[in-house]
Amino acid sequence: MKNNFVCKKNICKFTVFACLCVQIVLICVFWNTKQLSDYAFYENLAFESYNNDTWYPSYINMYEKYIFAPGLINYFIVQLHFFGSLKFNLVSNFILNIGIIYFVYKIAQKFFSKNVAYLSVTLYCLLYSTWFSVVPNGTEVPFLFLSLFAIYIILYRLEYIFFAGILFALANWIRPLAVIYIFFVVIYMIYQKISFRKYFYLLLPFVVTIVIIAYNTNNRIGNPVFQSTTSGINLILTANEKAYGGVATSLINDSSTICYIKDRDKYTYIQQDSIWKERAISWIKENPFKYVTLYFIKIPGLFSEDAWPDRAVFFGAGYIDKVAHGKVALHEALGYLLKLLAKSFVFYIIMLLSIYTMIRKRKDIITNKGLILIIAFCGIAITNLFSVSPRYHYPFLFVFVIWAAYGLNCMIENKSIKI
Repeated sequence: MKNNFVCKKNICKFTVFACLCVQIVLICVFWNTKQLSDYAFYENLAFESYNNDTWYPSYINMYEKYIFAPGLINYFIVQLHFFGSLKFNLVSNFILNIGIIYFVYKIAQKFFSKNVAYLSVTLYCLLYSTWFSVVPNGTEVPFLFLSLFAIYIILYRLEYIFFAGILFALANWIRPLAVIYIFFVVIYMIYQKISFRKYFYLLLPFVVTIVIIAYNTNNRIGNPVFQSTTSGINLILTANEKAYGGVATSLINDSSTICYIKDRDKYTYIQQDSIWKERAISWIKENPFKYVTLYFIKIPGLFSEDAWPDRAVFFGAGYIDKVAHGKVALHEALGYLLKLLAKSFVFYIIMLLSIYTMIRKRKDIITNKGLILIIAFCGIAITNLFSVSPRYHYPFLFVFVIWAAYGLNCMIENKSIKI
């Protein structure tokens, strides 16, 4: 038993070291590489605000499609003030990734054991998305870091729970999915019979931070924005006659769909969001079966691959959208698909192992071990209400990694429960 523990620990150390070395190499390789797709858009938003000596959003953003991840864009603006470029963000992602790896270890240790924690980190560091996550200038890494940091505080340093509330608000400022983590910690606190005063200490700083963010934004643009305003566009992209469940942004300019708004640039982001929501809700009421069908189709789509981070520097952004609408030859699509499958091989093994473990250890789902599954199940449930992309699974992928590690540890120690 002791030899197994030492072996897992040493393998874990080696895997972490190798993963960090790969990330350092990637940082060096892509240090001067111009980012593509959405990541270039995020950079442009930051540079635009920086060059106009303002924060995001401001009056110059009033007629854009939506306000995107204001917390992230303002974080970029801070970097521009200090360094004059966003190259440092690769280093920032590297540092935050070390934190994420540590938090995955501590969460796995809390709900399972040190053995499972070492295996969790080993599996997490073998993922292609973990290697490449240092490269994109996106929401994924800072959002996950802040969320897991807040969870860590509640699990291990409850006396600082007020700080966790602030971290959740900042995470929500980057990506409006913090609710799945907050719901998890509330259930955990109930399960652990933690004093109700702690709920107040958690939620008060969360609300106060959001109010401060909203107040400052309201002073700039007359509207209290405290998170992204992308719900309208993300909903209509999965609630229209040509929807396939993915992020089909090409439909925004397709005048034959309800996604299209004539003279859109004459409407503020608030008006556009309202129009898209109204149209999407009306379409869902008229086509409930198709919407529900797409909802479940999006589950495999959400976990279809794990190579999303390299789209920041490699070709591939929007490719699935083109394939879905017949704009790519079959042989080209198959070639691209094979590359995705190869990059995502470890991811598929982890997902299959985690599902297998949930089946074999299904009795554990209703115990303390199953609490972290709340994050994953709520994440899937909420994400699938809107259009999805494979990268949207990243905020709760670590949960499946931990359960896969649990199953692997049971196999190693020969403690599997027969069905």
